[in-house]
Amino acid sequence: MSDRPHQDDQRTVPSGPTAPTGSGARALDVVLRIVGGVVAVWGGVLTALLEAFLVPLRIGGVRIPFSLLLAVVCNILLMLFARAATGNRFVALLPGIAWFVVTIVLSGQTAAGDTVLVGNDWMPIALLLVGAASVTVGAFLVVVRRPR
Repeated sequence: MSDRPHQDDQRTVPSGPTAPTGSGARALDVVLRIVGGVVAVWGGVLTALLEAFLVPLRIGGVRIPFSLLLAVVCNILLMLFARAATGNRFVALLPGIAWFVVTIVLSGQTAAGDTVLVGNDWMPIALLLVGAASVTVGAFLVVVRRPR
């Protein structure tokens, strides 16, 4: 079919598949929003773990701050993704909160005295600061309404 008007009523007839209507479409929308939120939160958890274990990355004996770059990019993008996927400004904060909680937990010691993010080096401290700053920027981008 084409988008040309019928001779009878002069309305345009859409071509191609149409979106489902009714309660099925509403249920699908809710499920997709929930799945998008869960994916975004898990993304925050997984990137926090990846960044923490990339802190000691060295190439040829030179420390590479790849985890800092990853923290900035991933935190902001995950929060923007959560906003787009859920349609809710405040749910979009959850990936940043999850990232921060995991990073703080990894900064503490276990009962055996093991620590992932050791505080006597500049890199873990920089990860906490840069990551928290990127969560703040992401929060600003998703919460503050922009004039249209």
